[in-house]
Amino acid sequence: MDSVELRRRRALRTLVTGAALAAAAAAGAVAVLIWQAEPGPRAGAAAAGPAAASAAAVPPSASPSTVVQAVPLPAPARVEKGIPVGYPHTLAGAVSAAAHYTEARDLLSPDAVPGQMRVMAGKDDENFFKLTSLAIADARDWRRLLGLPAAGGSTGSDFIALQVRAYQATAVSADAVDVWLLTTQTPTVGGIQHGTGVFAIAAPVVWDGGDWHLTEKKVTQSPVVEDPGTAQADAAGWRPVAYQH
Repeated sequence: MDSVELRRRRALRTLVTGAALAAAAAAGAVAVLIWQAEPGPRAGAAAAGPAAASAAAVPPSASPSTVVQAVPLPAPARVEKGIPVGYPHTLAGAVSAAAHYTEARDLLSPDAVPGQMRVMAGKDDENFFKLTSLAIADARDWRRLLGLPAAGGSTGSDFIALQVRAYQATAVSADAVDVWLLTTQTPTVGGIQHGTGVFAIAAPVVWDGGDWHLTEKKVTQSPVVEDPGTAQADAAGWRPVAYQH
């Protein structure tokens, strides 16, 4: 069984090496991608070194979910600089913001990061600068690891398609929610799709200035990663999501 080697950056998300990403996606592998620095329990056995982890392929016996109903996520009120914003001050609103921000991020465009993060990180300058710096480094690493030129952005033939399939919410309060997102990610390079991998992403949000925004807060307790839409995912605490329009 192929493993997925993950290199953890200081924050924002863990990066997958280009070769491992292609192998993992082709094998339908699962892994944990975390936007924060401190690692918690991870799916799979620990790999060599403090900045690595491994993940097992989704078991072929995974059965479809028939118990847990999808949670409707409120639609954003408007779009600002290409980012959907305007969510209700509720738990569902926090999850919707985390999900929409995660899907809206251009993972291959370093130049697009400041504009996108200015919206997603809100008006807190320290939070904005930290997340922006890390996101730029992240985008550059993705380009390098996927064999793309250092400069550039997503195109019709080079992009990473990300879809949020389910969530878990922890440390819930009126103005802060630690949101975990179960996602599928499909890298396409030179018009060639490299399969789809299943990953969990931490996207904690805080209520500030009348909307939910991403925060650099560290989330250390990671969930078990399972194939979306299965009984195993239900049992692991994942709640399927359905977007409202």
